[in-house]
Amino acid sequence: MSSGFGSRGGFSGRSRSGGSGNSVDMFVPAGDCGKIIGRGGSKIRELQESSGARIKVSRDDEGDGTRRVELSGSESAVAEAERLINDILENGDERAPRQQQSYGNGGGSGGSREVIQIDSSYVGRLIGKGGSKVRELQDESGCRINVSRDGGSCGRTDVELIGSRSAIDRAKYAIDSITSQIY
Repeated sequence: MSSGFGSRGGFSGRSRSGGSGNSVDMFVPAGDCGKIIGRGGSKIRELQESSGARIKVSRDDEGDGTRRVELSGSESAVAEAERLINDILENGDERAPRQQQSYGNGGGSGGSREVIQIDSSYVGRLIGKGGSKVRELQDESGCRINVSRDGGSCGRTDVELIGSRSAIDRAKYAIDSITSQIY
């Protein structure tokens, strides 16, 4: 990812579903939260209206220079809010282009998306305390990593990888090394 977004630690997510809604946590560089909130909260209101999701930005730093941004709502609303926020962070401005996908069907800087499954018993090890391990993996691989919060079927959990093909391959290798360790 030539934009350097992954190397800034930009995104980490875990999603959960239950009842009528889903929730995804993003970990955003604290210095970039103003881009999401906007002057007087105008940008966050616009993002909530356009996506249909509820967006909550934590006031507290996670201790590693990031702040938690919680997205909640329907699956499609959460996905749209996530896309809009990622567009803002990747483009470095307050206007997320609504017509552009943040991860298209290959080519250029858009990147790729792949979903892998891991044994649910490894989720805690993959995420780490306060999301520290998943952020470290993102920094090292340059790939955004979203870990599903719902346990998935048959004891398996979905892990979404977003980035260049090589970044996804690096992330898969790192995740494989975590899930193959014997403790």
